[in-house]
Amino acid sequence: MKSTAFSTAIAMVCCALVSGVGADPVRSSEAKPRATADCRGENQLILLGTGGGPVLHTERAGPSSLLIVEGTPYLIDVGYGAVQRLKQAGLEPSDVGHVFLTHLHYDHTADLGALLAFNWSTGKRRPVDVIGPVGTRALVADTVRQFHTAEALYTAVFPPVETLAELTRSQGMAAAAARTLVYSDAHVRVFAVENSHYDGIPAARRDPNWKSYSLRFETKHGVIVFTGDTGPSASVTELARGADVLVSEVLALDATIDMLKQDNPRLTDANLAPLVDHMKLEHLSPAAVGQLAQSAAVREVVLNHIVPGSGGLSPDLYISKVKMYFSRKVILGKDMTTICI
Repeated sequence: MKSTAFSTAIAMVCCALVSGVGADPVRSSEAKPRATADCRGENQLILLGTGGGPVLHTERAGPSSLLIVEGTPYLIDVGYGAVQRLKQAGLEPSDVGHVFLTHLHYDHTADLGALLAFNWSTGKRRPVDVIGPVGTRALVADTVRQFHTAEALYTAVFPPVETLAELTRSQGMAAAAARTLVYSDAHVRVFAVENSHYDGIPAARRDPNWKSYSLRFETKHGVIVFTGDTGPSASVTELARGADVLVSEVLALDATIDMLKQDNPRLTDANLAPLVDHMKLEHLSPAAVGQLAQSAAVREVVLNHIVPGSGGLSPDLYISKVKMYFSRKVILGKDMTTICI
């Protein structure tokens, strides 16, 4: 009985894989995001993960946003837990054809392997383009390589299909302080600028190829800007100018320091000094988000990559300080928060 059940299960998997060979790579007609009462599932922004930093949160997945334009999904960063949140949003990894990485810190890339592997193991098996800073090709190659053993084991029972490497494409984007077009198709034009997220790294220790980008998605339905991780930056302000939605990181410094000291009582102010300098220079306080939004004349702010993001902190800790400088709508993001575009 066990042998028969196992054989039946393998046959079902194999049939699913066979049905996906040679499938049409166009996703827009098949991606079915979970509709909301307001958006009706067509043009929306879903915050898959809103936690920030290389730490684990119980209620927030790692940084990841899903932008859906005319039924076509675009994934911006893919932090830990993003693939499960994608499933909650009503999509499969094989529905996502384009992944944009703002930078290569692992809290923004941890679920990339899961996305690529589950795309490979499903019946649709479609190519995924991963677009990010210099180093993205190496990251993707390393990610594919880590699944080599599992791929060989599954391939032993699957019918002949494309390899994981054949289903994954990658490219590095190059941008500087000026807005640079890095991608375009029938639905979006994507612009990037280099931001200030790595500015605090001493020159002697910084590889010139290390880049962190902010992204601007222009659609006929509106303009959405993602700061990614950044400190105050004139380039980011200009990139965000006139945007309908600014999706911004935010870091409450005092609350974060208190959290760090609580988690590790042996930390002293002297020990923390380099990290505090990093948080001041390379991240945005709520007040800095408000100043950015006001200067760029955006219509709405959505707070993402929320630090510390846990511990029962009042939402007002973030929102009230943004509103000191920015009088329009401010949303403190939660996982699965949906914004209509």
